[in-house]
Amino acid sequence: MEEFRQLIEKSKHEEAMNEINKYLKTDPNSTEALYYKAKVFELKGDLKNAVNCLYEASKYSNSTKIKQNLERLLSSLPDYDPIKFGKGIITEKKFRELTTMSVEYSKLYDQGNNFFDLGIYPKAIGCYDKAIDLFSEDFRSWCNKGVSHQFLGQYEEAIKCYDKVLELKPDFVKSWIDKGACLGYLHEYEKGIECYNRAKDLDPKEPNIYHGRGASYARLGKFKEAIKDYDTILNLNPNDNQARQVKIKLTQHLRKNKEEVEKITDLLKKNPNNLNLMTDLGKGYARIGQLEKAIEYFDKVLKNNPKSPEAWKMKGLILGQTFKKCKEGIECLDKALKLDPDNEEYLLIKGEILGYNKKHQEALEWYNKVLMKNPTFKRIIKARQIELERGK
Repeated sequence: MEEFRQLIEKSKHEEAMNEINKYLKTDPNSTEALYYKAKVFELKGDLKNAVNCLYEASKYSNSTKIKQNLERLLSSLPDYDPIKFGKGIITEKKFRELTTMSVEYSKLYDQGNNFFDLGIYPKAIGCYDKAIDLFSEDFRSWCNKGVSHQFLGQYEEAIKCYDKVLELKPDFVKSWIDKGACLGYLHEYEKGIECYNRAKDLDPKEPNIYHGRGASYARLGKFKEAIKDYDTILNLNPNDNQARQVKIKLTQHLRKNKEEVEKITDLLKKNPNNLNLMTDLGKGYARIGQLEKAIEYFDKVLKNNPKSPEAWKMKGLILGQTFKKCKEGIECLDKALKLDPDNEEYLLIKGEILGYNKKHQEALEWYNKVLMKNPTFKRIIKARQIELERGK
């Protein structure tokens, strides 16, 4: 920063601007660099761009120096209306309100953060909402409101907040990561991976990107891709024990189940008409993420024995949850339940498929129906409570 000041003092404005712009490419949120950029614009007589730079700096700092310079410049622009700031348009009057009401805005924002730190997320959201009412263009309140919703399990609401953050600040890596996590909680793993990829393009050395993406790959059964992400984390930080433990578990899981698949395959060669072995082989392929291969074996079982509830259940589980083919998945579960109507696992999976596909009301109605007949099914009671929380 001293270099910028010296260049400006020597009236080397173009050289100073070039150096500042280079710096801002590596740290676009630097309030000091934005302050000096505003200085150069002011000295060149470009007061409108000077104000824009100071306004951008005010998003990341409550510095008195920045606020005072904003008010000083604005006072010399009585006819400057409207002022364009990024994607929003704010009149001079509105901007004056922003600079003079910063105490009130900061008070509400800080109150929200205090409630957040105490884990009182509904009250935190209330404070952030009031702050947003004062000034909706500050991405920080939207971000923290989103995280509060996320911690409450209100993932759809959180995503709406993160979308607003990314509209205001498309390069904000944290919100890409948080949005990816929320999509994961909603079982939208592929969409979540897209968010992690966007974050990776912006900051390839951020470990949380690979934690989130690796978990999503694992849930999709893409264990090799997941292991690569945990390897990346360990290259960035060899002391990340969480990543190390997850990688070990995934590697062991993959190795163990591959060996199991090989054993069952050998047995099936000796007993090619054994439907139990076919079912077990389908399950083995499902455990190592080869889901199309798994369905192929379940279909073989069902071709020979359409009254196999386990094969219907497994096929429905893959289709309805992983492939998000809700209708086909439910059809399979209904056939399993027709053969084994009181199987708690089958009853649960049907409700989960509805929930995973955002048919929350139908899932609740299904769980209520099940509990009317079997009020002691603990797993159904728990699943029903999860759906109730999602609907709040």
